[in-house]
Amino acid sequence: MGGRLELHDLNKDFDGFKLVDLNLVAEPSQYLVVIGPTGAGKTLLLETIQGFHQLDNGEILLDGTDITMLPQQQRRIAYVPQ
Repeated sequence: MGGRLELHDLNKDFDGFKLVDLNLVAEPSQYLVVIGPTGAGKTLLLETIQGFHQLDNGEILLDGTDITMLPQQQRRIAYVPQ
């Protein structure tokens, strides 16, 4: 089973929240925790990965496949907000 998630040079500006030049690799079976103060862009990051927002720049790869332009329903990604 795969599941390698790669973020390359993500940039997104949405309602005053910003992601700037974000890079990340999450390997299958790894735990990934996103923490930070209120307003840091955590929810924007997760919603962008899931496909609720289009990137201003950058790419999202899932198992080596570029899913940046895929609609949310086709990404097969979910998260459970706290």
